[in-house]
Amino acid sequence: MISKGEYGYRNVNVAEQQRDPKSFLNWMGRAIRTRSQCPEFGKRRWDVIRARDPSVLALRYVSGEGAIMAIHNLAPKRRRIGLARAARGYGLFGNRRSDDERAATLELDPYGYRWVRFEAAPAGALPAISREEAT
Repeated sequence: MISKGEYGYRNVNVAEQQRDPKSFLNWMGRAIRTRSQCPEFGKRRWDVIRARDPSVLALRYVSGEGAIMAIHNLAPKRRRIGLARAARGYGLFGNRRSDDERAATLELDPYGYRWVRFEAAPAGALPAISREEAT
């Protein structure tokens, strides 16, 4: 047990973390709850979506009901990606709320991330990153 200093139990403890909505403990709880509500993760087909910017990692998980894209910025600078016209989704989880979750572009903070759900689309029309994406 750490009893003194910046990381001592008086400064870092579960009770304090539970009261802080921005704490890592609360973030982890939100992440686990969101993931448990998304059967696409871990149980369905997935593929890597190629982005023009190599610092953007986009993974697409597909089910019969729709799809989820987990989009991550691995760079220390903001990135903006475009979504293909047919792909309009709504945000499930991210490092911050978007001004317009149904926009044609997503802005990712430095080291930011978004999980976006897409409703069922016509056969073969899967969500993708547009070829004209902005960086």
